Amino acid sequence: MLSEKRVGRKIYKRIFPYLCLTPLFLFLLLFLAYPIIFQIVLSVFRVPLNLQFQYVGLKNFLNLIRDPDFINSLRNATIFVGGSVAGQTGLGFLTAVLLRNVKVGRNFFRAIFLIPWLLSDISIGSMYILMFNDYYGTINEILASLKLNKINFLTSTEFAIWVVTIANIWKSFCIVMLINSAALNSIPEELYEVARIDGASPLQSFRHITLSLMKPFIALSLIITTMATFNYFGLIYVMTYGGPLDSTTVPAFYMYRWALEWGDFGYAASVGVIILVVNLTLTTLYIKLLLRGEI
Repeated sequence: MLSEKRVGRKIYKRIFPYLCLTPLFLFLLLFLAYPIIFQIVLSVFRVPLNLQFQYVGLKNFLNLIRDPDFINSLRNATIFVGGSVAGQTGLGFLTAVLLRNVKVGRNFFRAIFLIPWLLSDISIGSMYILMFNDYYGTINEILASLKLNKINFLTSTEFAIWVVTIANIWKSFCIVMLINSAALNSIPEELYEVARIDGASPLQSFRHITLSLMKPFIALSLIITTMATFNYFGLIYVMTYGGPLDSTTVPAFYMYRWALEWGDFGYAASVGVIILVVNLTLTTLYIKLLLRGEI
């Protein structure tokens, strides 16, 4: 009888963690797996606003790869996503390193840097429109005061995508800062003391201790910022609405327009599937390049 109780306890201890994870697994299955599967299924149909499903197979994807507007949105995404990820990762990492050396008011400064992320897209977009307006914007007023020519930031096909990229960097770099701050706080100070005793320079300590131990966190921040930016178009919607001449239209905004303006949920879903594939591909690359041999 006693042995049966012990066996029962052992079995219970083994399955208890899985029982605890079951609600989370069901939650993910319902709110993550189901939408992804539904989107993939939807992408092989033509679904107008009257929701009459018409099976078209891979026609949506074949039209996509021949769609010059979609190809243009991918080009814009290389600037918007690439610039945002590079800017957020670099600025967030630098801010975290600088804050590590701040002894008084560190948490206060972290809270200040979080403010842009707490603001709405409308607030940030309006602020950047006022800053970069072609006629009365702050930046152009500064250029005029320096006897320089004003620049058509938001109505130029060359500069508009960079303006919304800068706005996105300013809004979200604090997330990378928080991730890197947590990573830096997890590094024991004793490692740096041992390195100094061994004669390592600050640059060598930074390279071999800080960067080496922060690789998983850097990979995490790259994955988060890439996926978030590739699926994001709020500031573009507010500041340029994809213009001028579609120069700021990115795949996520292109998907939105096909779904809610041009009335084909199936074609929009096929764009979403492409975005999903790109995100998964980039995530795999980050893991292989930064976490090689660590997992």
